[in-house]
Amino acid sequence: HRCASQESDITDMQGFRALLSREFGAAAPEALAHYEQVVPIFSGSGSAQAEALRVRRLLGALSDDMWYFAGTRHMADLLAGSVGAASVFLYIFEGLRRSEHGDDITFWRGTAPVPVATKMAEYLAHFAASGDPNGPDLPEWSAHVPGSASVMGLGSRIGMRAVDDEDRERHAFLVREYFSKRLPSELRRCEPSSDSAAPSGCPAPAA
Repeated sequence: HRCASQESDITDMQGFRALLSREFGAAAPEALAHYEQVVPIFSGSGSAQAEALRVRRLLGALSDDMWYFAGTRHMADLLAGSVGAASVFLYIFEGLRRSEHGDDITFWRGTAPVPVATKMAEYLAHFAASGDPNGPDLPEWSAHVPGSASVMGLGSRIGMRAVDDEDRERHAFLVREYFSKRLPSELRRCEPSSDSAAPSGCPAPAA
């Protein structure tokens, strides 16, 4: 998936670097290096308009990783590695067009007029019945194991495929420096004490 573009008050590289410093601290230079590989400098980058476009793409790549790609793989690793866990099946939807969050719903229902939708509906039916999406005449879908370098691709081609090394390194960085450090610290900060309200910037406790 690709998330829908959102307006941001960060429009230049100075703002983007400040964001990385806030979120990753001392690891901000490594974060910047990862995302400059995803969105390299392109021609005409000397203009403010070109810089704003690049920053928007950098923000989009970071958001996609944190909300979808790296976040999903991290959750799959945690689930698959837990004691007595049921099998976890991870996929990436590579529909026949640019897809946004939730666009795969009609494919899982089998109602989209493309062959992959039929296969996806069959996978879902098997999974609902047995907890395993595999079935006759379907490409094998391997259960996820922590640290796996492969994922099921659902698109014009259906089957397990390798995850790009650069993507894996970037996702591992986010797990190490954000999901395992920054996120827990924010959650602890947002735990209100018995005699105080939730800190500024944190959701207020339910009444």
